[in-house]
Amino acid sequence: MHVWNIEFEGIEMRTANSLICALSIAWGVSWAAPSHATVYGVANVIVTSAFPDYIQVSELVATQAVTGLDVALASQGGTVTSFSTYGSGSSPSQAIDGIFSTTFPHMYHSGGTGLAEFLKVSFSVPANLSGITIYGRSDCCTSRDLYNVSLTDSSGLTLFSGRIDGRADGTLGYSLALGVPEPASMAVLCTGLIGLSRFRRRAKII
Repeated sequence: MHVWNIEFEGIEMRTANSLICALSIAWGVSWAAPSHATVYGVANVIVTSAFPDYIQVSELVATQAVTGLDVALASQGGTVTSFSTYGSGSSPSQAIDGIFSTTFPHMYHSGGTGLAEFLKVSFSVPANLSGITIYGRSDCCTSRDLYNVSLTDSSGLTLFSGRIDGRADGTLGYSLALGVPEPASMAVLCTGLIGLSRFRRRAKII
């Protein structure tokens, strides 16, 4: 009878863990369904080339959660800096001017292709962001439109990082989904719960 009770407890715990795993996966699927989550307290958006190659950005849009405002705009207090510029006509300011021209030189274009190249957009006050969209280039070299993007707080701490791939068609804006949970993380959680239940059952039998 005692062995039956241990086995029942083990089955009950494994059933509970399976339920937790199922709920976690279902919750993850439902959470991942929206295109964006929210990253809080973002002060800067830093864009680098993923190759590296020239950085070419026609417009960077930082969408504020709830309001939907583009807080990157110069008219909203946004400022922008870069490591270098490809001539005076392709300054960083063109990436936050609200003009969606995707042809050179009406865009930001870096002066070089090295690892040090970056485009950094800073907000007037830290913002809660629901999305980042980068408009690339349409008249040439769309293969360069592969960007690494980091969101940092006012102290420089990275809050979120990801990649935007606009290589297919530079005429469109390409968005980065923020805060979507990784399936691998859920799998690790479930494996840990199942292992814990087996360890507990073995300990009770001994």
